Amino acid sequence: MSEFDPSILDDARLRRFYEHWTAMRGTHALPAPADIDPLEIPWALGWVSVIEVGSGTFRWRLDGSRLAEFFRVEMTGKVLDAYPYAAAVPILRADFERAVAARAPVYSRRRYVDERGPWAYRALLLPSGADRATPDTLFQILALDPE
Repeated sequence: MSEFDPSILDDARLRRFYEHWTAMRGTHALPAPADIDPLEIPWALGWVSVIEVGSGTFRWRLDGSRLAEFFRVEMTGKVLDAYPYAAAVPILRADFERAVAARAPVYSRRRYVDERGPWAYRALLLPSGADRATPDTLFQILALDPE
C-alpha cells in the first residue's frame, strides 16, 4: 500500500471518515465493505457514495442523497461512463483507478464554474475489499467548499 498522509485532510468529516476506515481495516491492507456500517457513521450519510469496482468499470451501488442533490444527478445503479458531465469522466476514472492500483486513499480538490457560478469540493476515495487485500469497492466522501 502506498503512503497516504492524513494531515492533508483539512475537513473534519473527511478526516473522521478516514479514521473510521483505518480503524475498520485494523492490521489488514483494506477493510471489507461490510466493515463500513452505516449505523456507525450517521454523520457521513448523504455525503458518501459506494462504488463497485469491476473489470475496467465502476458502478455506483449507492450515491449519497446530498451528493445527488448537489450534482443534480442520481448515479445509483449507473456506471461511470453514464455520468452526464462528460468532461469529468476521465478525471474521476483516473482517481478511481489510482485508489484501486495503490490500494490506498486518494484525496482530491476540484473547482468548477457552471451556471450556478464557481463551486468546489474535496473528495476522499477509500478502497475496500471482501478479501481485505484486493479492492472491489470504493467509498467516496465529499465536502463542499464555500465559494
